Amino acid sequence: MINNEEVTWLSVSGSKRVLRIPGGKTNKNKAKDICTATWNIRSIYQAGKLANTVNEMKRLNIDILGISETWWAGSGECVTNGPKLYHSGNETDAHRRGVGVIIPQHLTNCVTNFMPESDRVMLLKINAKPLTLNIIQVYAPTFDKSEEEVEDFYAEVTKVLKLTRRHELNIIMGDFNAKVGDEKVENVCGNFGLGVRNCRGDRLVQYCQEQNLRIMNTYFKLPPRRLYTWKSPQDSISHIVRNQIDFILINNRFCTSVKGARTYPGADVPKDHNLLLAEIKSKLVAKPKVPQQVRLNLDRLKNENIRARAAAKINDQLRNIETEKDTQSIWNQTKMVLNNVGKENLGTKKYTAKRNWITEEILMLMEQRRSHRNKNTSEYKRINRIIRIKIRQAKITWLQQECGEIERLQHQNDAETRSFCEPRKN
Repeated sequence: MINNEEVTWLSVSGSKRVLRIPGGKTNKNKAKDICTATWNIRSIYQAGKLANTVNEMKRLNIDILGISETWWAGSGECVTNGPKLYHSGNETDAHRRGVGVIIPQHLTNCVTNFMPESDRVMLLKINAKPLTLNIIQVYAPTFDKSEEEVEDFYAEVTKVLKLTRRHELNIIMGDFNAKVGDEKVENVCGNFGLGVRNCRGDRLVQYCQEQNLRIMNTYFKLPPRRLYTWKSPQDSISHIVRNQIDFILINNRFCTSVKGARTYPGADVPKDHNLLLAEIKSKLVAKPKVPQQVRLNLDRLKNENIRARAAAKINDQLRNIETEKDTQSIWNQTKMVLNNVGKENLGTKKYTAKRNWITEEILMLMEQRRSHRNKNTSEYKRINRIIRIKIRQAKITWLQQECGEIERLQHQNDAETRSFCEPRKN
C-alpha cells in the first residue's frame, strides 16, 4: 500500500502548496479531484500485461489512465476485469504503436464519445463538472522517424483538437518523444523541467504556442526522480541517462485546475517508462442510466412441453383482444400478451461475466516483484521470469477449460436439436 506522502510544490502563480499522493487517507478533496495519468507500457499485447496495468491503476486510485504503445490492432472497446479499455490502432502494421485509455468500471457511464483517429492519436470525451473533459492520448514518432512523419502527427492532433470546444477542459497527454528541458517559456513551460531541450522539444513548444497549451509537469518543483519519465538502456549507477519525454498538456485558460503532476517510479509494469500522474480539480458526472433491455430465454422453446403450453396461453389471450379498436391499440394489447406469456413461461436470459485467467498467485507474485523494483535487480528479474512462466501455464489451462465448455455446449445443443427434429410417433 502507499503511504500518505506530502510533497511541496510551486503552483503556476508561485505560491507554495502541498500535494498529497493519491491513495492517502487525508485527501479531503478526493471526490473533487480527477487523477489522470499517462504511461508508455511498451505493449499490452504480451500476456498478463493488461491485467498488471489494471492492478497498478487500482492500487494508485487512478481515474483515467492513458496508454502509449498498446500494440493492439484495430480500434474499439474492451472490458477487462472491470475497467474498460478504449484503444486505437491500425490493421496494416499490427502490434506496433497504438494508443488507449483505461476507465474504471464505476466511471464508464461518464464517457460520452470515443473517437479513434489513428495509431498515434485518439479522443475520449468525458462528462464532468463544471466543464466537459476531453482526453487526447498520443504517441509521437521516435527520434529516428522523419520530420514529415512528425508533422503528420501534429496535424492529426490538430484535427482531433478541432472536435473540442475552447471552453472545455482539453488534456493532451502521452509520450511525445521530445525534451523541453528546464528553460522557461512564457505560458508554455515552467522552470522545473528536466534536461536540455532538443529539436523535437522546440517543435512541441512551438505547437503549444500555436494552440495555447501549457506543459503542466514542468511547473512543479520536485526532485529529479519525480520528473524523469524514461530510463535509457545505457543507464547505470555510474552513468545516469534519464529523460523527461512524456508530458501532460492542458489549454492555457484552465492551467490552474491542475493541482500537481509527478512521476511514480514505483509503479511496476516491466518497461522503461515511468507513470506520469496529474491531479485535476474537476468532478466526473455519469450519464443517465438506460434501463437494461429484458431478453427472454428463447432456448427454453426447444422444450416441446414449454412450447406447447406457451402457444396455448397466447392463443387463449389473443381471442380476448377487442378487434373493434384502432390498429395501434390492437398492437399494444398483442405485444403485452406476448411479453407476459414469455416472461411467465420462458423467463429472462442471464449473462455471466467472462472468467479472468489471471490467478491470485500471479497477482501476489506481481506485488512481490514490485517490492524489489529499483532495489534488487537480480531478484526482480528472477520473480519476473517466474511470473511469465505462471502466466503461460494459467492461460493454457484457461483455454483448455474454454474449449471443453464449448464442446460440452455443442454436444448438448446437438442432442436437443436431434430430439426436436425427430418425427412424432402416433
